[in-house]
Amino acid sequence: MQTQSFTTDGFKASVTPRAMSHAEIKQTILDYKVAAQHAKDAGFDGIEIHAQAGMLIPQFLSLADNHCNDEYGGSIENRARIIFEIWDAITEVWDSTRIAIRFTPVMLCHVGIVKPDIGTIPLFKYLLNKLSNYNLAYLHIVGPSEDLSGTSVETLQDDYFGHFRANCKGNLMANLGFNKNIGSAILQQGKADFVSFGEPFIANPDLVDRFRHDLPLAKADRNTFYGGDENGYTNYPRAVYP
Repeated sequence: MQTQSFTTDGFKASVTPRAMSHAEIKQTILDYKVAAQHAKDAGFDGIEIHAQAGMLIPQFLSLADNHCNDEYGGSIENRARIIFEIWDAITEVWDSTRIAIRFTPVMLCHVGIVKPDIGTIPLFKYLLNKLSNYNLAYLHIVGPSEDLSGTSVETLQDDYFGHFRANCKGNLMANLGFNKNIGSAILQQGKADFVSFGEPFIANPDLVDRFRHDLPLAKADRNTFYGGDENGYTNYPRAVYP
């Protein structure tokens, strides 16, 4: 399936993927360390490892995508190995309490063939239990965008965040296109320690104040996403407060 990637010159057709060599995997781990150093030098408070959807790390985790026959393929431990090697590299730059990681365990993705399978639940049980010993800032879990009924992970349908809460001993952040009321309910039920908002912050730079005063939210214009300029990101007005 042909996909596109956004570049500085706009959208371009993606190239046909190929397997990474062992040397390229090791270099990529070092690249994470370099990026972490750049973030620290730029004055960031911390970093979040992007391990979601069809990006690089989920491709290593996926039974469908990962065909490695070395220490990065096969067993759960091997497929998850790159996460902990990246973590070890980054902690040479940042204290672990300034590092977080974000997963989308059951998200179907148009990039590649990453999707939930029979190994998803035991894989994330292993990941969350091991990461619980790493004293990270928080673990960021994105919920399902589709009904899970009839899938290999349908047992997560009724108490999705509760399942991950039970397997995470540290700080857990939840994300699923929440509004104020649903986000508050997740916190009150103890299913997460934090909730995150993405798209609402784009259209509402003053989102916290709008929540505080129960004001209506502006809606983001998706047609301007990845447009290459400031439109859709910095041109949303603040609300008028009482």
